[in-house]
Amino acid sequence: MKKLLISLTITFTLAQAHALSFWSGQDLMDALKSDNAVHNAVAFGYIMGAHDKAEGRLHCTPPEATPEVIVALTIIALKENQDKLHLTADRFVSENLINAFPCTTPIKI
Repeated sequence: MKKLLISLTITFTLAQAHALSFWSGQDLMDALKSDNAVHNAVAFGYIMGAHDKAEGRLHCTPPEATPEVIVALTIIALKENQDKLHLTADRFVSENLINAFPCTTPIKI
């Protein structure tokens, strides 16, 4: 029974994580503005996941940029770019990070 519960929990978690890839910028903003701590945590994790996915390839974050700074910059960008909230959240986060932390050396693939 314990293995079944663990399997179901993992499956549910993975399904939820996959569904997040289709969030819009508006969905991300709504989650960040929510009074629900779970929504805030999921949004925070989403932003950091998008950051980690492209770090060193599309943007180059300096060591002093903490996760809190990265999330704060994303919140500012969401508020300042209301016309782009229709974009997928991962694209919005990626474009914001590219603008905030451009790489100064050519990217090697």
